[in-house]
Amino acid sequence: MQKYKNKIIVNNLFHLLINKYDKDECQNFNLPQNLTDHINLWKDKGGHFAISCEKITEYYEKFKKFENHIKDILPKIGKNSNDVFNQRYALSWFAVKDELEQLASKNYISYTTFVEICDKHSVSTQSNKENEKSEAQTWLEVLHRIGSVIYFGKDEKLKDFIITNPDWIRDAFARVIEHKGMQEHHGKLSPSFQEEIWKKHTEGLSEQEAQEIRKKFVDLMLAYEFCYEQGETTKSIIVPSCLSSTKPTYPAELEIYDFEVKFLYATFIPAGIASRLMVKNCKNLASDDAGNHLKWKNGFVMKYDNASAEIIEDWKEKSIFIKIQAKQATKIFDFLKKQIQEFTKEYTNIKMISGLNFTIQFKHNNKWFESVEIEMYSLREFFKNILDSTIPIKKEDVNIEQFKESLREKIKANQQNAVVYILEEINKKLEIEQYDRAKWIAIDNEITAGNFNVGLLEMTKNLINSIQAQKKCYKIL
Repeated sequence: MQKYKNKIIVNNLFHLLINKYDKDECQNFNLPQNLTDHINLWKDKGGHFAISCEKITEYYEKFKKFENHIKDILPKIGKNSNDVFNQRYALSWFAVKDELEQLASKNYISYTTFVEICDKHSVSTQSNKENEKSEAQTWLEVLHRIGSVIYFGKDEKLKDFIITNPDWIRDAFARVIEHKGMQEHHGKLSPSFQEEIWKKHTEGLSEQEAQEIRKKFVDLMLAYEFCYEQGETTKSIIVPSCLSSTKPTYPAELEIYDFEVKFLYATFIPAGIASRLMVKNCKNLASDDAGNHLKWKNGFVMKYDNASAEIIEDWKEKSIFIKIQAKQATKIFDFLKKQIQEFTKEYTNIKMISGLNFTIQFKHNNKWFESVEIEMYSLREFFKNILDSTIPIKKEDVNIEQFKESLREKIKANQQNAVVYILEEINKKLEIEQYDRAKWIAIDNEITAGNFNVGLLEMTKNLINSIQAQKKCYKIL
């Protein structure tokens, strides 16, 4: 839910509700650009409703339309899946939910208290089989999934801590982001800042109790991957979203990259992906000459498996931009690709949305190509240069025009092993350095299957270099 003065906008990817529409100021206001983009993209798949709770009679038909729309979409949530919204639960379980809601003013309870409430309403707290969850555990996970409570049962530090008032936690996190001193201190959430920021949340508590609550808040932030711990002996808490927006100065060796990749989202980019990637890879952050990590609000530089990568989130471009510096970029590319895929899947599951897809594009000759396009573009352009060049041959050699035509046909038809054939013929003509035929067969298979292989570009470049290194008098490139 997002609020704008006297109007309320409730939105996921498809639905928009504006309240107080009888007010002039609510009929003429500009939505944030990201919401406008969502509405335009999904206007035929969702709803746009303008109502006024103050004038129910006048807006009765619009209320009924909104009510019918909700009745229509609810059965579709989680359809064809095993999500919690598609399941049936016992009434006794809902009695537990009602009592937990009555405890929202307490903000949190212990797991022991939760078990007592379940026993009170005859919701089993014991599992019948080994490794099987009890009814109480299952219901607690459902309540966490729908946002009634917050519970991280798999976290050893949080397994006895159940938040009955999620707004209490959201406000605690928001105060961290809004605190002006956080950016001045490079996103470091020091103990003194914790006391200042969360003073309201610990009012009336003893110092020991207040310290425990602040510790739980930090543990929750770590569980949500909202921050990370930095340092070996003395640990500091770093909040990426509170870093400066200014990109730091790089060491000279990190100013040049070999590959440029972007993950372009079709609809919008889930906010905070760069921050979560930074948290996930905090142990691999690259540093400048003074030992300071190369990180800022929307990006960072990391090292992995003898490779370096710059990751930048760009909301306006709906993209994650990645530059890779490596002789062999496959491992770091696949590593980051898997993390981005996991984050995107998690986001779509939590928000219950579809259509949040991305394409992977690569930069070549200052132009962006989708993965399959650049595979064929890079190799075909290289071979086209060869075909369009004058290659001196001896009289006893085969007819060069016939040879060129054969290559053209194979490239055009994308024939199986065409790349291997071409390379072997080039090898015969130019006597280039020996190459690994098995590797080129594997690359050819990848091209035919339409799959991306970062090593493909590197091997193509190596081939060009090997030809140039022969210092032949052939006009090739």
